[in-house]
Amino acid sequence: MARMAQRLESAYRAEGKAEMAARFSGCTWTSDEEVFRAAAAGVKGAQEDYGDTTYAMLKALGTNGVQTPVQGMKHGMPVGTIRLYMDGMRFTFIPSAWPGFPPQIQALIDDGRYPFWVNNGRANDGWQTLYDDARKPYVMGREPFPHVEIHPQDAQRLDIANGDLIELFNPYGPVSAMAVVTDSNAPGHVSMLFEHPKGWLNSLTTDYVDPATTIPYYKGTKAGIRKIGTMPGLSEDLTFVPTHQA
Repeated sequence: MARMAQRLESAYRAEGKAEMAARFSGCTWTSDEEVFRAAAAGVKGAQEDYGDTTYAMLKALGTNGVQTPVQGMKHGMPVGTIRLYMDGMRFTFIPSAWPGFPPQIQALIDDGRYPFWVNNGRANDGWQTLYDDARKPYVMGREPFPHVEIHPQDAQRLDIANGDLIELFNPYGPVSAMAVVTDSNAPGHVSMLFEHPKGWLNSLTTDYVDPATTIPYYKGTKAGIRKIGTMPGLSEDLTFVPTHQA
């Protein structure tokens, strides 16, 4: 990172672009920790503020780490924040008129073929997209397919049981997943693991992109669901405990 910044500074100076060169000046770090400490100034006072935390402190803290923002130091270790806004302060909401659903989402809402709201997210079974866990048999044994949590009422109506292979579909694409029946979702709502080597929720994501943030509407899509069939052996190997339970 330091070498890249230094080369950019030199290149801009050679082109006579002093203002651009100044953005990359002073990047003389010689270690990862120096970059870490330099970045601390950029997050000071923010929710990500990690104060005077050092690599040695993080190593001593182990996998527990410290929750930011760091409040200060005690006995040579950073004191984190267990929960935000416990000091009597309140989060500030800025009033804004809601423009309604994007046209692509409204079209799905208006189409009876796609009755299910599809939420998505991570699960503790695996790390991120399972890009590393895919080589670990004990992890993939717990999550052999991406799971979709579906309410018992919807599961009964569609003749779906734990471990069944189901397909979610809309005009943007289909994706297959493993059913987990749970009342953690409301009827008409399902929750799917967002990414897995054998199925990606983004297959259902519309082509809408928020003009202010350039972020796609990942958390807002609808789909139809149909049962593909049963997967022999899964019921003997998996517990199908919902992700909101320990």
